[in-house]
Amino acid sequence: MSCYYFRLPTVLAKMATTVDIISNGRLIFGVGAGWHKMEFESFIGEFPAAKERLIGLEETIQICKSMFTQEKTEFRGKIYRFENVLNSPLPIQRPPPY
Repeated sequence: MSCYYFRLPTVLAKMATTVDIISNGRLIFGVGAGWHKMEFESFIGEFPAAKERLIGLEETIQICKSMFTQEKTEFRGKIYRFENVLNSPLPIQRPPPY
């Protein structure tokens, strides 16, 4: 389980893919918007509003799903924009870990 805000979604998806591969498909992928104000403030110096955190979470889930099923991902959202993000090899779990 991870708060999406502390890592770029592309890095989070690549990390999850690696764990899925080395664990032979046993990854259980969990991601959330975060809630602990003190943790946010100590990590990034602020505590974003719930609306911002939930928009980012939704975009992170879309990016991760795409990266778990396609070798190249492009995404344009309100918060994140990525082009030609490579995730190869893909996770071995089927269906993917989301």
